[in-house]
Amino acid sequence: MTTIRYVLRDLPGMSEIDALVQTIKAHPNPLWAPEIDQLPVALDRVSRRLFGITKSETDFDDDDAYDDLPADEWNEKSAAWDEHFDFAEYYDEDLGSEAEQEAAELAIWESMGWDVTDGAGNKSAHFEYFYRQIICAAKGLKGRLPDGEMTEAESALSAERWARDLLGTKR
Repeated sequence: MTTIRYVLRDLPGMSEIDALVQTIKAHPNPLWAPEIDQLPVALDRVSRRLFGITKSETDFDDDDAYDDLPADEWNEKSAAWDEHFDFAEYYDEDLGSEAEQEAAELAIWESMGWDVTDGAGNKSAHFEYFYRQIICAAKGLKGRLPDGEMTEAESALSAERWARDLLGTKR
């Protein structure tokens, strides 16, 4: 049996996300809640602090390294990247009921050392916001696990942000 190393709901920043989501949900029209604009900022801040990356940074990198690739090769590399996340994103009716697939998925997370439940056996409300970062960090694709060391680039970026905030300037 795998030892659970990380409990998503207990990680630093999750209570902040919980409070914000609950405030938004309590609004008569959640899509018009004044706090709705704060959610992506809070998610990115918590994600960067925990994993060194944001959810949007887990998308396929179509940077300069892929610019000269023929379209079919680019599509192949993009599809291969997306396969890393398939087990957490799609249900296949040929593989059993949704409940059976959910149980199998939770077992995969557990085998990776993660408890991504709400404590009662259901997926955590935080799951949808952080699962791609967890997969990237756990597989060593990008980012780092929550107890990992900050990379040199992350450290430099953090120092730059700190200096900008201290000086009250934007760049």
